Amino acid sequence: MSKFVSYESWEKDFFTIPNLPELESFMDRHCITDPHEDTASLLIFRQGGYIEQFKDGTYFVTLDRSDIYDKDVNVIKRALYNWCDGEEFNYHNGFKFGEYKSENGCTWDLQEFAILSNSYNAWLEKENLPKMDIGDLLYSFEPIDGKYLTDTQRDTLRSYERMWNLVDEKFTKGDSPNA
Repeated sequence: MSKFVSYESWEKDFFTIPNLPELESFMDRHCITDPHEDTASLLIFRQGGYIEQFKDGTYFVTLDRSDIYDKDVNVIKRALYNWCDGEEFNYHNGFKFGEYKSENGCTWDLQEFAILSNSYNAWLEKENLPKMDIGDLLYSFEPIDGKYLTDTQRDTLRSYERMWNLVDEKFTKGDSPNA
């Protein structure tokens, strides 16, 4: 399994092919459909995707059912990377992984973990509980500010723990993408 592909590493790993008769030998290998007749060259990204450059200097890419044209190659590169991110790479066991920050500033591999973290922290605040790890709070036998957890709070903590474990087990099933 490959590691997370950042925009910076993706955009630097490409090669250019002029639109020559030899282009057809590259087309199948890089999943290139028929280029436009105005294509002067192709920018092929080794980790996924390609961009056509027309003779007039315009860049072009088709993403899903949308055609994107621009004179600025960086606009086209960003659009292509954003589409490839989760389609061609950074996808593991049904999850798109990368770098997601939760509201408390923690960085997670999965957006689902960031969402769970935000939800959990909001619940802690609503319940007037200290910001502690689920397990530490759930299995603590000491009173918190002189009070023990209620049965409802314990049930909610167990639900968060189950959700966290379900996502983690599904994501890491088999191997880890960051290995």
